[in-house]
Amino acid sequence: TGGPDWAAAVKEDPRYADEDAFHPELAKAGLQRNVAKILDAGHPLAREVPSWAERAPPAEALRGLHEAIALLYLSTAGDQAGTGAGRAPGEAGKGPGSFVALHLVTSLWAADQVAALLPEGGQRLALRSYWATALAHLFAVQGGVPSAAKLREVEARFPLEQGPSQASPPEGPEASGWAEALQAATEEEEEHNHKVAYVASRLRGRYGAWPGWLALAKTFTTTPSVGPGRSHPGPDGAQEGEARA
Repeated sequence: TGGPDWAAAVKEDPRYADEDAFHPELAKAGLQRNVAKILDAGHPLAREVPSWAERAPPAEALRGLHEAIALLYLSTAGDQAGTGAGRAPGEAGKGPGSFVALHLVTSLWAADQVAALLPEGGQRLALRSYWATALAHLFAVQGGVPSAAKLREVEARFPLEQGPSQASPPEGPEASGWAEALQAATEEEEEHNHKVAYVASRLRGRYGAWPGWLALAKTFTTTPSVGPGRSHPGPDGAQEGEARA
């Protein structure tokens, strides 16, 4: 079942035409309303429980998910991933990272912090819930799912280490790169660039010096053009003040 075609049909489904059926905030929203429709309809991929969420130890599954979402976000920036060149839009595949995909990075870190306080069953439920919601956000945005070729290309640029790794020492060959990346993030007007750099630095401290974490810290997004107010939809139906995470 094709995600984009399926999602387009769900967005136009007459059963969701009644605004009174939605929470008042969702009734006037664009992206978040479409996410609610998609979650209610339930794509088969979201309904199926991924094997890694059920079989792998939660900590192992969570690490793999952090890595996968980082690669997904980097793939939305194309050739500019990890260059710190996200300040200005560029050609397709050569510009800033996706605003929506960035939120998958930061919201997973938030879910990670909550899951750490839960018993194992709650941690697995958090993984499944995040997975379904992440898919809904990707399907809700036109072109939200990168191509398989782009994902493979980015994975080849940032190959994952096999087996456990030790947290990076405070000093090392990549230390200066991190200092520059974090300084660049603090100079960004777009607040979400501060957040993605912070999350990347915390993941590097936990999992070790995978080059993907540094690339993540250096890959910025741009503020969407949302128009004069919440009642005016921006690109892909996003509204002013939406997707704050």
